[in-house]
Amino acid sequence: MADTLRGDYPDAVCNDCKGASKEMVGFIHWGPLVPAGERGKFCGPCWITRQQYYRTHGKAMPLPAPAPPPTTANPPPDGH
Repeated sequence: MADTLRGDYPDAVCNDCKGASKEMVGFIHWGPLVPAGERGKFCGPCWITRQQYYRTHGKAMPLPAPAPPPTTANPPPDGH
């Protein structure tokens, strides 16, 4: 994509997961996967999630991405 820089950005933090994926930021994007006028930095897993969201909804996911609903595998921060 002409609106995407791809590389290794070790000092950058993913806008969506804030580094929780433990993967290095590999994409800086300012195109259809982010709201108009925004620029985002994403690790691989979050990049894939954004692509899937765009394909499904036809619009950009908010920046940062909304937190996933709590599950037993992803409990809320207070543990309840």
